[in-house]
Amino acid sequence: PVAIQKGKGNDGDSVVTQYDGKYIEDFGLLKMDFLGLKTLTILENLSQVELMVIEYLKEPPSAAKLAQLYKDAGISPQEGLRLRGTDAEERGLPQASDDEVLAAMVADPILIERPLVETEKGVRLCRPQDRVLEIL
Repeated sequence: PVAIQKGKGNDGDSVVTQYDGKYIEDFGLLKMDFLGLKTLTILENLSQVELMVIEYLKEPPSAAKLAQLYKDAGISPQEGLRLRGTDAEERGLPQASDDEVLAAMVADPILIERPLVETEKGVRLCRPQDRVLEIL
């Protein structure tokens, strides 16, 4: 764990701590994806948008679907690879072939960087979250 902020709380000093997301649930702690929530909030606030949220950890997309999303977003599978909080670098995935990266993502969907948003106007890896506005 890394202490990332110290300040005054209701009961005195408080410390905000960031844990490696890969192991957080193993410790019985709640894992929250604030970037994904911000993107979802942008989408929910637009009344003309009909949302379908895919829980990619429970229902991973196929390699073909990921390849299509990355192609439509104009990025490579390596650019869609989540490095932080994963073992992608140790596995050599940033330098691996597209097929190897896609296979790894299907087998271990935590390797998929998110949020990945698809609309009729295109696909974006929404980091930062305002990138979603480009395809609305």
